[in-house]
Amino acid sequence: MQLRVRVVEGRQLAGNNISPVCRVSVRRQLKQTDVCPSTNSPVWNKSFVFTFNVAPADIVDDILMFEVRRRLLTAIWDRAVDFLGETCFSRATLC
Repeated sequence: MQLRVRVVEGRQLAGNNISPVCRVSVRRQLKQTDVCPSTNSPVWNKSFVFTFNVAPADIVDDILMFEVRRRLLTAIWDRAVDFLGETCFSRATLC
């Protein structure tokens, strides 16, 4: 079974000139958009396909989580990630 998810955009995210990224997870699988540099209204327009080796009925109650973070560069030029927010859906509510 496959589940197709499309991440379109974020609007008026907290902060100015942040570089947000959106992570999508379901059933221990994680996909991530590219970073949109220097904006608080990112447009990702990215599609992901999650593939599962189970019957569709077995994932009806699974949770689909969208999480938005911003990318930062620390003083030692190491990447760090700040949490901005998340929302979750039951797969059953999306079909």
